[in-house]
Amino acid sequence: MLHRSPDGARNVEEATSKQLFVYKVEKTRFASADDHVMFRAALKDYPMLPLWLKLHQTNHSSDAFLYGIPGSGDASQDVLVIEIVAVNVESYDTARRKLRLRVIGDSPRAATQMQEVQLHIENKNLEDLLQPPTLLDLLDRIKDFSVWPNAGADLRVTDVKKMEEGDSDSVILKVASTAPHSAALLGVLSRKQRESWCEDGGGGDGVPAGAVSTDAVFAPEFLIDWCMLELTTLLPPGEMETASKQLHPIALEDEIGFHPPISRHPPRDFFWVVFLTLVVPCAALLFVVISFACIVFGFREGQ
Repeated sequence: MLHRSPDGARNVEEATSKQLFVYKVEKTRFASADDHVMFRAALKDYPMLPLWLKLHQTNHSSDAFLYGIPGSGDASQDVLVIEIVAVNVESYDTARRKLRLRVIGDSPRAATQMQEVQLHIENKNLEDLLQPPTLLDLLDRIKDFSVWPNAGADLRVTDVKKMEEGDSDSVILKVASTAPHSAALLGVLSRKQRESWCEDGGGGDGVPAGAVSTDAVFAPEFLIDWCMLELTTLLPPGEMETASKQLHPIALEDEIGFHPPISRHPPRDFFWVVFLTLVVPCAALLFVVISFACIVFGFREGQ
């Protein structure tokens, strides 16, 4: 049985641009614990959610999560009203609540260059990782002195998604900080490339057990696939525009040996086209009409 209680206090949740926002949609606020419920969500008076916001529910017996990372352009003083609808998949009974959400701007420090780390977590699904205690625990382990000790308070999640290939118990997590990549992470990246642990056809069966010292910080709670480790640099928007303007222009014409023809085709004479397509058929038709008229009116019946 679904609970049709009012929306309650008009609290406004806040999401910060360029930072992960997670809101847990608890099933017990809409239905009984033993009900099977499917959640849907959309921006009020619109058929879908804002582009940066997603809804995830593992199955009809579990809670759902609204999550996403708003961009700088999403910050506004306006309050977004998200309508969350719960549908009982057995009785098709429905209940709805509203989530009021405001996106605020990030700190000026977020506009600086940041270093990003991608981790593939093999033993957690998206629902597990979006649980605040689990996510905070993982971030604390990333900031461990033997992993990325300089990534302090500005460490943030820049992307989290379900692994597109494989089963559901697999998540790609990207985090970023203004601190440079640590020697430990750079060392793991260098060793996996040098020793061909992960190359197809090169005898790479994955990272050997115990070969990565940082693995002890995460295991056994978090099983990291170090073959998927990626280290990148995120440029601020201003520098990205400058870099794009400094790209070499595409080679055209003389640089690739392109020489357009100098001579032009002579103008086409349409006289004969008109003569053959219009005048000749019309003349033939006129001849037939005159001949038929002479036969009909030029001879009397019986003569």
